[in-house]
Amino acid sequence: MKAILFAGQGSQQEKMGEDFYLSDSFAKDYYDKLDEDLKNIILESDMETISKTENTQPAMIAYQTMISEMFKEDGIVFDYTAGLSIGEYAALAHSEIITSEEAIEIAKIRGKLMAEVGAEINSGMIAVLGMDADVLEKYCQEVSDGESRVEISNLNCPGQIVVSGDIEALNRLKISIEDQARRLVELNTSGPFHTTYMIPVEEELSKLFDKYEFKNENVEIPYNFIGRPREDDEDIKEIMAKQVSHTVRFQECIEFLIERGVDTFVEVGFGGVLRGFIRKIDRKANVYVIDSIENYECFVKEVKND
Repeated sequence: MKAILFAGQGSQQEKMGEDFYLSDSFAKDYYDKLDEDLKNIILESDMETISKTENTQPAMIAYQTMISEMFKEDGIVFDYTAGLSIGEYAALAHSEIITSEEAIEIAKIRGKLMAEVGAEINSGMIAVLGMDADVLEKYCQEVSDGESRVEISNLNCPGQIVVSGDIEALNRLKISIEDQARRLVELNTSGPFHTTYMIPVEEELSKLFDKYEFKNENVEIPYNFIGRPREDDEDIKEIMAKQVSHTVRFQECIEFLIERGVDTFVEVGFGGVLRGFIRKIDRKANVYVIDSIENYECFVKEVKND
């Protein structure tokens, strides 16, 4: 069984999809229909520009939905889909909950909102290697005090947990766990994403989603917020709004897919970030990274020859 996965912020690069644009008519038409400013950000901007949250999020979704639509055009069917953080909106589009155009629209607004809230907070984010999540959560609670908080933002894979929050709380946490963690890695981010500091963004997204019709899934999705597919009485709009201010449970999403029999993962993004997470969960999993038209064509050919 196959699952298509969409990477999150940090997996962008300059000129995303330029090779597709120059050599594939479907990709060219797709990019040409984008807002001209967004198209220029994707194809013409430098790494500093495209790495700004307000630019990264719609650019990533534009690239990812283009690849998703190409797979459908080529008759490649996936049994499941999922995404990491902003990538989850590409998964919504792949599952036809919303359209690709709607996913890009929402990503533009989400990115802008997150950038604005992040700019108001002196924050940081670190990857904590070699600690148990329950133990780390207790330390986070101990060093948090009112407005100065640090929280678990990502449960990515065994042995890697990302925490984020106010810089002073982060510094208190680093001192508290320096003898507990195997390693601490500071990450370059523009805000305390996936923490309660993002509740204002959650509230704005809830209002925004009222303008859209979210359909039922055509392809099953384990969601970041809950680490599994939703039940019938769980609302997709609520799940996606809360995603921005709660822990991303990506490891649980992958474990669910493996339990369901998925043995082939296709990551849409750059740098193989998700591949690294998946390999730490299951070394035997087959993971393909679609970061060039060459890799795309090789995968399509391999699937059709099976």
